[in-house]
Amino acid sequence: MDERVTALERECAELRRQLAATQRPPLADAAAFLESLLTAVPAFIVRTDGDMRLLYVNHVRAETRMEAILGRELWEFLDPDSVAAARTCIAEVLATGLAGAYEATANGLSGPAYFETFVAPLTDPAGRLGVCLVAVDVTRLHLRDLELRRREEELRVAVEATGIGLWRWNPATNEVHWYPRTYEIYGRSVPVNMMDYVDVLVHPDDREVVLANTGPSIAGGPFSGPIHRIVREDGGVRWILARGRTELGANGQPVRMIGGSLDVTQQRELEEQLRHAQRLDAVGHLTAGVAHNFNNMLTVVTGTLEVLGKRVSADNRRLVDGALEAALRSAEMVRQLMTFTGQRAQPERRPQDIGGLIMQVVEMCRHTFDRHITLSCTVAPNLPMIRCTPNEIEQVLMNLLVNARDAVADGGRPAPAITVAVDSIPDPRGSDAVCARITVTDDGIGMTDDVILRAFDPFFTTKEVGRGTGLGLTTSFAIVRELEGAITCESAPGHGSTFVVCLPGTAPAQPSPARVSRPATAPRRILLVDDDEFVRRIVISLLTIEGFEVEPAASGEAALTHLATCQPLDVILLDRSMPGAPGETYVPRIRALAPGVPIMMFTGQAVAPGIAALVDRVILKPVSGAALVEAIDALIVKSTS
Repeated sequence: MDERVTALERECAELRRQLAATQRPPLADAAAFLESLLTAVPAFIVRTDGDMRLLYVNHVRAETRMEAILGRELWEFLDPDSVAAARTCIAEVLATGLAGAYEATANGLSGPAYFETFVAPLTDPAGRLGVCLVAVDVTRLHLRDLELRRREEELRVAVEATGIGLWRWNPATNEVHWYPRTYEIYGRSVPVNMMDYVDVLVHPDDREVVLANTGPSIAGGPFSGPIHRIVREDGGVRWILARGRTELGANGQPVRMIGGSLDVTQQRELEEQLRHAQRLDAVGHLTAGVAHNFNNMLTVVTGTLEVLGKRVSADNRRLVDGALEAALRSAEMVRQLMTFTGQRAQPERRPQDIGGLIMQVVEMCRHTFDRHITLSCTVAPNLPMIRCTPNEIEQVLMNLLVNARDAVADGGRPAPAITVAVDSIPDPRGSDAVCARITVTDDGIGMTDDVILRAFDPFFTTKEVGRGTGLGLTTSFAIVRELEGAITCESAPGHGSTFVVCLPGTAPAQPSPARVSRPATAPRRILLVDDDEFVRRIVISLLTIEGFEVEPAASGEAALTHLATCQPLDVILLDRSMPGAPGETYVPRIRALAPGVPIMMFTGQAVAPGIAALVDRVILKPVSGAALVEAIDALIVKSTS
């Protein structure tokens, strides 16, 4: 039985062999099939000998004959810049017997193309080791890759140019990814996930508004968070604007949040400066609107009190002096407002050694401040000269010291202290000049950031009613600005405050001109042109007491009519603000009728340099009788010398 089974199996195997033999195509058919297959393959298949000469290529250009290709070296068909990479790869394949690959630019069927070439060792007909290459045309992929890289580079440059820090967050895993710029914006070495963003990064004062925006941000679609402050690892505070998009899944839950953060601190500071400038402009318009009329009224009040002071009894003189002092304080408040808004007349400034001035102010404050306050002062030698008036330096420092005194008085310390330091520093603006730096430091109650931002605003004060007008720091700021300097403040609640004033140095001081005294025989005839009857009355009274003859005119036209017939004059006192036309518009006609007569403009507002140049002198209302007489005498002496 077993023998029969074995015989049957041999017969079946033979039958299968004969069947396969009948189905195998002839050798010629197999070669034709292989040639068709190689021709159809969308790649160059190349065989070389050991000298890298082409033995076979499956494709050639339509205008090229195969005979012109075979036998030439492989390197002839490669771009010169690609030969080195190809040689290196093929040499390694021949040395190791392992397949390799390289990328190269070469001539394709329709022109230059980019190829990814795979290399395998193959023995040539002479028994030497050649190679078989399969070069796949990846030009489209290469161009697509280049375009992608170009766009990525453009995006990178654009993002860097805008300063945006990109980030993304996966709510499901709480995974967050920051781009390099984001680390710089937030000042962090490790990303902070969105769940901890508010508690870790957001400034305590802004957390409530950021939390209120959380719901709309994760609701889906684009979002724009509120501008808020963040606190960096180094303690620095920056303003941040964050925008992005939240993508929702099929269940309506957020699956990804992508966005960018922008540091808008500089823009915020510029906006604050603009708002500050607008506030100043509003104060300027208000001051300009009331200064003239208010100063006219103060001129009447102070002049009347001066006249009364010379006529009342000694018992009543104290009452008059008190009223005069109150009127002068009111005038000083208007001058402070005009200083802050840049509307006061420019004083005659000369280079000053401010060290001595500062010591005098500090010494005076030592005698007037509470004896429990320690007030120390150090003045470095060789300070630069500062172009200013002594009163300006005294007023700036006095305001800072009074502010420091009130701060330490409210601080509750057993031994409050105020220090003043004066030294020299290089000009922060980058020039070769040297600046004088005045530093006033106290250990008082300190200020919050919001108070610091408003510290120099007019009428802003944290003191209780009756303890300040809110113009002290305002005036100091305005004076320092006029001196082309800078004043800054650093403070924190409970840690005191430091004010730093930097004033640019100038050339050494020139000797002051000698004061002019009134000649005994000087003419004393004045034409007073002012539309305010009460001002005319009091000025006439003040000047008449001093021996002047005053001829009044209620308008510019009345003054012109009077000049046509009056006797020679010595000084014309011309009000600037009168109904119809400003006083300066009458100056040319007055000059024509009274050539050589000095004109003094009498005004409650500062005037532009071009207007001031039209007259011989400008004097501001209100002015004391003594100051007015001195100014008139100076003009008379100057015109007769």
